[in-house]
Amino acid sequence: MWTSRSGKEQSLKTPLKTPLTFFSIEKATIVRWTRPTGHWKKLNVDSSSWGNPGAGGGGRVYRNEARNLIFAFQNSYGHVTNMVAEARAMIDGLTLCKDMRLSSIIVETDSRTLFDAVTSHSNSCSWRLWYVLESIHHLSQSLNLSFSHILREGNFVVDGLAHIASNSAPNKLFLNIADLPRPVRGSMILDKAGVGQIRHCRPKKGIS
Repeated sequence: MWTSRSGKEQSLKTPLKTPLTFFSIEKATIVRWTRPTGHWKKLNVDSSSWGNPGAGGGGRVYRNEARNLIFAFQNSYGHVTNMVAEARAMIDGLTLCKDMRLSSIIVETDSRTLFDAVTSHSNSCSWRLWYVLESIHHLSQSLNLSFSHILREGNFVVDGLAHIASNSAPNKLFLNIADLPRPVRGSMILDKAGVGQIRHCRPKKGIS
């Protein structure tokens, strides 16, 4: 019940005809790249492509427990699908580790699909991808690997390298931070300092 200006009591039994729209408050979390511990090193991999399939490229960064860069690499892959580019970025990184006689490696990707494919040993994929996955499994037998999934915000360094490579940039090896492209260098410095990136969660919309 409520009282109108005329002093008469009115009823609110009639439902509102206009639906109410509710918005939740946007949430944000901090995502950090975490350093490996003990005798482990970490290899982060990522890819980028303009279309699926489209012009693609891959990046990988290898760092030690002190957050120091051991090497970084960018590769252009030509016309590929997203998943093939992701898998090739991983196998190229592992091949380079083998050539450099490195082992005890945490391989980290922000592709949940690739992570699941590698850790589940699934055969339900295209023959091109299956061939690359088999090569990854073969390399894992000699390199002592552990696989990890990371959110994209914690993988910005290799994401930047992959994006540059997908624009038909030449293949390039980097052995120190100063040689990295400027945007990638900035992300690397933040990772080394332990500073995270902001991850925004999309607000949910509801109608009642």
